[in-house]
Amino acid sequence: MAVSLAQAVRAAAKRGTPLPHIDWLEGLYEGGTEIYRGSLTVFAGTPGARKTMFAVAVVESLNRPALYFSADSDEGVIAPRVLAHRTGQTARDVRHQLNTSDEACSYYESTEFDSPVGYVFDPGPSIGDIYDEVSAWVELHDAYPEVIVVDNLLDVYADFDSEHQGFKAGLKEFKTLARLTGAAVIVTHHHREEDKAVATRPLGRKSMQGRPTQTPALVLSVAVDGYDEFFISVVKDRNGPSHPEADQYITLRSDPERNTFSKTVTLQRRTEEAFGAPVAWSPTDVLERT
Repeated sequence: MAVSLAQAVRAAAKRGTPLPHIDWLEGLYEGGTEIYRGSLTVFAGTPGARKTMFAVAVVESLNRPALYFSADSDEGVIAPRVLAHRTGQTARDVRHQLNTSDEACSYYESTEFDSPVGYVFDPGPSIGDIYDEVSAWVELHDAYPEVIVVDNLLDVYADFDSEHQGFKAGLKEFKTLARLTGAAVIVTHHHREEDKAVATRPLGRKSMQGRPTQTPALVLSVAVDGYDEFFISVVKDRNGPSHPEADQYITLRSDPERNTFSKTVTLQRRTEEAFGAPVAWSPTDVLERT
């Protein structure tokens, strides 16, 4: 049904607002880039480019009602990363605590670690499954989530003859989902595997697997070099400047062991020689570190 300009303006005032700013993404905002509610964003990178770490860090840093579809990684991967991000411990230490201490599990299950982010671990959800989970969220919270993350597009079930058709159809559905819910929908996606050899810096739009670049409003190309350098390039932005060839990018520091990103901190890699065995569970120690 057609709407008047006045109705469109009222809708835009509600759904066209940017998500709250995250301090460590200041460089992105300074370049004129925002992640908007009611629109589709893609985080693209080669395998191993820390797309999942980046997506988890974004939703956890926002601390807004969010529904995260973790098809690519199971609970054993995501839970330690989320808890590492929240507590400042390493994911390795958290995983050791969860595997060896019932007291640690009870502590992390306590209300102190309640969060507005919900995680779904279906390894191959269909579009219908995702819509069903969103409907269940509304039943529980009487509101749509402000952010919906699908990690990643490759794992979403789509019955099409070609990969390109499947990716394109999936992103169109997620664009519709963003418009229907007013949520900022974020989808992680792969760059082509054959481009990985040159992927120590962000790759351009043409490197996206299947090249489904027409539908998203915003595409951020990400890459990692060595242990702690993380790069983001805006290769498509319907609402601001972009660099399709990824020839301009911002640099962050990434701490993969704590699933955090920062603007200025220089990190040192944890080693067995320097730190020894995994830290034993201690609630007092955890409270001191948080």
